Amino acid sequence: MPKRNEAAVAEKSAQVASPHAPVALVMPHNNARNQIIAPLLTKPSTVYYALSPEDQDYLTLSQHIVEAFAAQGFKAAAIDAKASSRTAGRSIGASLGNGKVQALVLDQFDIIDQADPADWIAGVLETLPSSTQLVLNPRYLNTTHWNALLANGVVSAVGPSRSGEFPSPNGVAGQLEVFSLGNGAVWYEGRLVTKWDGPLTRRLFYYLLDRGPVSRRPIFDTFWPNLPTREATNVFHVTKRKMNETIGCDATDYSERHYRIGDQVPLFYDVTVFEQTLAATETADEEQAMAGWERAVWLYRQPFLSSDTTPWIVARRAELREKYVNALVSLARNYQGRNSDDLALMHYLRAIREAPMREDLYAHAMTIYADMGDKQTAVSLYETLRTRLAEQLQIAPGRETTRLFTKLSR
Repeated sequence: MPKRNEAAVAEKSAQVASPHAPVALVMPHNNARNQIIAPLLTKPSTVYYALSPEDQDYLTLSQHIVEAFAAQGFKAAAIDAKASSRTAGRSIGASLGNGKVQALVLDQFDIIDQADPADWIAGVLETLPSSTQLVLNPRYLNTTHWNALLANGVVSAVGPSRSGEFPSPNGVAGQLEVFSLGNGAVWYEGRLVTKWDGPLTRRLFYYLLDRGPVSRRPIFDTFWPNLPTREATNVFHVTKRKMNETIGCDATDYSERHYRIGDQVPLFYDVTVFEQTLAATETADEEQAMAGWERAVWLYRQPFLSSDTTPWIVARRAELREKYVNALVSLARNYQGRNSDDLALMHYLRAIREAPMREDLYAHAMTIYADMGDKQTAVSLYETLRTRLAEQLQIAPGRETTRLFTKLSR
């Protein structure tokens, strides 16, 4: 393990490895989250899986975890498509029955925070070997799902559960809080907006918020390209009125023939904070840049409005995802330069999850695995790259990556 205050890291890791907690929940506001998770990745007794936006329920998550097990050499039976959450959980625990795995780390666990985990965790624990611990690492936490599990000792919280710098709905009069890095959530005066009078109203709100200030022509071209200007104008004003009624205030500002959201009420918008944080790193010193990248990575919970396939949303999603990947890579390179290979590896693996065709990320991760003495995983990573490139782009890995693979295969 790279030398960097090993005693402190060992102490933090011991919190996770407590035998009294079959499930360890690393709290989002724990400043040592990376230092807790990263050392686990260097151990051959750890199995790691990072959730993706496809993991929207526990059955799908379990199926994907089983696929990851198979790729890492575990004998795991396929999970029936009609299985309950509890049955799917049992399959996960049973797949680790050989006792060789000490920790199953599920990263970015907040992606599935809309669903109650109780039945799934109960199933996992019914078959999970006593020597194995389930480690959950969310970037955000829906505490309503976890209170009972924490109270009865099934789940152990690692780190403080306080709210930190990330704003949350707090009931402040006139406060409009918008979270779009995920499925999307809008709060006004502490009230969650749930009924949008149709998807068009909701999409128009996010468009004016994210693209504004914007004139009518781009709005009409995006939403009503086939309508005459007069009809598009009428539909726009009707939809805008419904949008303001849904939110509960006149959130739309019109000045100099441009529309935008936010001047009428105090506004928090997670994408704005995400992009401003990254922009500040461009002129910051190394330590400030590191803090900025860490904050940006933390803010990026899921892809932008992840369940919507509207073209402008898909394009914006790709743009923000690229910024997120670049932040992960910047962190990885800086940690690598500081000889903190475990932290560098964790961020490269996250980046690969978001950009599965970026060959340079695989090469960096392969090199770190090799330096840690785990050539088998490095070779397996290359095989994953080769398969993905062949299936998606009908190409083979480049010469440098193939040369590295050949060297590690000897």
